[in-house]
Amino acid sequence: MCRTTLLARTRALVPVLFALVLALPLAGQQAVRVASWNLQAVGSSGSTQWNRAQDVLQRVDADIIAVQEIDGVFEASTFASFAAGAGYPHSAAGGTSGTRSGELSNGIISRWPIVFQQSWSAAAISGDPSANDITRDIFEAHVQVPNATEIIGVFSVHFKASSGSTNDFRRAVEVQRLLTVVNNFKANHPGAA
Repeated sequence: MCRTTLLARTRALVPVLFALVLALPLAGQQAVRVASWNLQAVGSSGSTQWNRAQDVLQRVDADIIAVQEIDGVFEASTFASFAAGAGYPHSAAGGTSGTRSGELSNGIISRWPIVFQQSWSAAAISGDPSANDITRDIFEAHVQVPNATEIIGVFSVHFKASSGSTNDFRRAVEVQRLLTVVNNFKANHPGAA
């Protein structure tokens, strides 16, 4: 597929993608509040940054929050206590792969149990062990809402930042990779939100 066609298709799909993420209809069930936050580091326990971030989470008061930019192995190891301190007993952080991710990863915090988690690299999504075309792993989590018959699939992503045609193209590839992951989820869980 040529680069221009890929960019045009991606721009056409972005509104659909946001509709999938934001519309979590659970027929006959309670409403579920979902948010996404580019946290850009949680800091260390008890630090001003840590405490302020927890305050923000409490004000947002969402049931499930997709988090981007958990910074490094240390923060990933303290992510559960960070989430619990903000009133979220369930959390999971993804991994990092490839040369573009640095040490930043994505994660999920939730009031309800996370029953599945997967950190998707480009190689895992494509089946090509040399694929390295997404900025950060796509993090997938399945959350079990109490009394709901189906799980909710939540995908935390952080597309390539910056402007310019090269970065636009990278984002287009990342959207295609994300759609592959979301479509696989829907195929395996046709009744899930």
